[in-house]
Amino acid sequence: MSVNPAARPRGNPQFDDLSLHFGEHLTDLAALVDGWEVLLLADPLEREAVAAFAAGRTMGWQAVVAAMGYDGNDEFVHDAAKSWALADIASKLDNPGERDLVLDFAAESMATPVRLPRRLRPLAVLAALSRRSLRQGGTALMSGRSSALTALRAGMFGR
Repeated sequence: MSVNPAARPRGNPQFDDLSLHFGEHLTDLAALVDGWEVLLLADPLEREAVAAFAAGRTMGWQAVVAAMGYDGNDEFVHDAAKSWALADIASKLDNPGERDLVLDFAAESMATPVRLPRRLRPLAVLAALSRRSLRQGGTALMSGRSSALTALRAGMFGR
């Protein structure tokens, strides 16, 4: 994926579709894979691995947002993506020490509210659910009755 789309051989349906939809932003998705690899190889989990994982997932969101015609480097997009990445991994960690490490890392990006354009409301919903999860100690994104209300509020109002 890190190869320029114009130089990539044709014939692989998955890469052809990705090239069609992401164009020049396709190479940004390589960081998504890199972040997962660092996380999977980290034993024990350390702050640097969490940072690499979050950065990779964030670049994935930025590629999607840029392919939609928005500024993928927007601070709100970055904070929303980072929250989602960290909530996703925190909800799956069984080790309390590792979960606390992720939650501490997440606290740095939770200070400012996320405001995204109307067309990015699906991402705003994920961001709202993620921030709720992180505030609750890394619970699943859709846990409890209030998660549906959180998703509804973010979907309607973008926050």
